[in-house]
Amino acid sequence: MNKSTLTAISDVWNLMSDYVNPEDRSQLADNLIIILMEHDYDLEDIRHEFDGDSDIMEAVKFYSEDTTDDYETDEEYDELNFDDQDDYSE
Repeated sequence: MNKSTLTAISDVWNLMSDYVNPEDRSQLADNLIIILMEHDYDLEDIRHEFDGDSDIMEAVKFYSEDTTDDYETDEEYDELNFDDQDDYSE
């Protein structure tokens, strides 16, 4: 993706994050990372551009962790029986 656009997004984040309630910054940073990833921005580029912002770095760290599952194949996952789960609907 376009680095100058990511730079502009970073600049806007830096300007507005001071006005966001500190309790809400983490969730907002998480949402921003999701949006950037949905628009094909690479986590390494995001990390580089937002370096120094702890809320953004925590969100990047979360999404950069290995998210692969423990199943070798989709068939192994499909063989799991989820029918034993409690039904919470009434």
